Amino acid sequence: MKRSFEPKIIVCCVIIVVGTYILSRSWSMTIGVGLLLYALDAYLTAWVKKKDEQYYGKKKEEDGETH
Repeated sequence: MKRSFEPKIIVCCVIIVVGTYILSRSWSMTIGVGLLLYALDAYLTAWVKKKDEQYYGKKKEEDGETH
């Protein structure tokens, strides 16, 4: 599954991760926050896709194919 990230999402995540490191000075906490942000993004993307298909009958194209 190929995922494309929006630049504003990447910028927000980088700001949050860098801020976490500056506040905590802990790499393990910073990596944990980064992983949580990635998992949250994946979950919300899947949820929005499911709701679009359910309510609007839309199926988005992925990798040039229509599902």
